[in-house]
Parts: sequence; structure tokens; C-alpha cells
Amino acid sequence: MYNSVRSSVYNSVGYSIYGQHDAGWLSFYDYFNEVVGLKEETNKVQGLISLAKSAGWALPYENICWISERHQVLNRDNRGRLHCLTGPSVMYPDGWEIYAINGVLVPEKVVKQPEGYTEEEIKNEKNSEVIRVLAERLGWDKFLNIMGSKRIDMWVDPRTGLVYELLDTKERRGELQPRFLKMESPTLNDGSNPFYLEPVDPGLSTAKAARKWQLADWPENRQKELVLYCNQNQDLDFEKET
Repeated sequence: MYNSVRSSVYNSVGYSIYGQHDAGWLSFYDYFNEVVGLKEETNKVQGLISLAKSAGWALPYENICWISERHQVLNRDNRGRLHCLTGPSVMYPDGWEIYAINGVLVPEKVVKQPEGYTEEEIKNEKNSEVIRVLAERLGWDKFLNIMGSKRIDMWVDPRTGLVYELLDTKERRGELQPRFLKMESPTLNDGSNPFYLEPVDPGLSTAKAARKWQLADWPENRQKELVLYCNQNQDLDFEKET
């Protein structure tokens, strides 16, 4: 239950005893001690069991040990990952906090003030996962406005006349950063044709291939194969835009 919390805090504080976050594996030994009666075999972990019942983290050193209280805030998504869009995912009584979105540890500003990021701040961020989360918070179109974009390819669908552009940022931030497909909408009821922007796989080479990739329904474990297929076989097999 607490694995995501344990690993996230561990990355911040270094070597420690996990306290309450060790409850999962300690319960195994506690069962054999209390129910099965294997007292001698499980006595060595009784101290850790007591700690897990009453405290959070502990940092042991010679002649001294720091022990923390339990956290007072814990927010997670439906997959058990640390997650909160409005505040800290974990907070302890002394005010120490961890911010995370869908399991990705992020600076406080990504959660509380993503629109305050400048181009320079984004360029100085070395973690591509943090940049991806920030872009999702801002919206990809606003992210591209801040970072600047360049057109890789353009395609006009001969059947509909709709325009598609494959875009990338002027400066890429990691190999997993997506490219973007800018798509002209079919005419709406008010007579307008707005453009929409969606992230696509960075391995796609043309706007037409990106459009085919969008419409494909392949298993998650075949995505690399799908990108190659779309790049090599770009003919679309649907009849009309919806």
C-alpha cells in the first residue's frame, strides 16, 4: 500500500528505516508471531513491528536516531501513485512536503503555479518526466508557445481539404518528449474551422503518418511496431472525417 510513498520519500532523504511504510512485509512476520506462535523465529523483527505501528521514518546513527511522526496528508491516484493537483501529495506535521502528479515527483510550482514557468526555467529542468507533466498542466499549445515550435511536415487531406501539421519544439527535452499534430477541424456549426493540438509519438516522421497513428487501435506493447508501420505505410483507410 505504501510502496509509492516509501520510494518517493526514500529518494529525498536517503538511507533510513521505513517505519509504517514497512507494514506490508512486517505483517507477514507478525502473523507467524501472534497466530502461529513462532516467537523465537520472529523476535528479531519485533522492534521494527513496534516502530511501524507508531511512527514514520527513522534515520539511525551511532548513539542517536531521528524518528518522524506519521504523515498527516496522503493523496494518491487510482493506481496507488502519489498524486494531487491542488497541493502536496504527502505532508508531515512539521510542514515537510512532497509534490507529485501521477507518481512523478515535481517541484511545488508545477502543482500550484504551472503558468508561472518561463522558457528559461523549462530549459533548466533536466528531468523529461517533469517537463511532460508541466506541459500537460499548461496544455500542449501553451507549452509550445513558451518553448517555440518548428514544423516538421504538413499534409492536406485531398478528400476533405483539412490541414495537418507535424510540429516539434525548437529544442527537444529528452527522447521521449512527444511531437505534436496540429489538426484543422471540420467546419463547425458556427462556420469556423479551429485547430487542435495533440501530442503524438516522437518517432513519427510525417503529418500523414501521425494522423494514421492517431486512428490506429494497436495494443500498448506494439507501439514501436505501430510507429514503424505508420511511417512506412501512410495511406489512410477511413472514409471521412468525423
